Amino acid sequence: MASKVNRTREIVATIGNETNDITALKAADVGFAMGTKGNALTKEASDIIILDDNFNTIVKAVMWGGQVYDSIARTSQFILTINFATILCIFIGACLIKEVPLRIAQIFWINSIIATLASLALASKVSAEDLLTCKPYGWIRPLITRSAMKNIIGHVFYQLAV
Repeated sequence: MASKVNRTREIVATIGNETNDITALKAADVGFAMGTKGNALTKEASDIIILDDNFNTIVKAVMWGGQVYDSIARTSQFILTINFATILCIFIGACLIKEVPLRIAQIFWINSIIATLASLALASKVSAEDLLTCKPYGWIRPLITRSAMKNIIGHVFYQLAV
């Protein structure tokens, strides 16, 4: 069954706890094995072992994974915006006025503040229920989407103008 569904390049997850489930667990993109009911071979063939044998744990794992992905995407957009603005500021300053407008200590200070704010962005959560109603991202969605890249470019030019 997993091989037929996997031809469409959708992400396939399989749950198993018996020896006859090993082939499906290996064929799936993500294989879940039951922790207390599953045998040792099934656990070895799986990617994730559900320790409490509760299906709701899988739903929580999917929600958590979506939150982590969205947090990393937001943080990457934030960091890239600041770094591109800094690089362009230094490059334009060096080309036009033949002097670097930012000193090493200033760049270090900017990156220190960025690291602090980026950690706050990683810690913030999106509502888990919102993630369950969204369409899955699939294999082809990049971490930095086109709209995120447009936002980055717009913010970089705004920061350079200000």
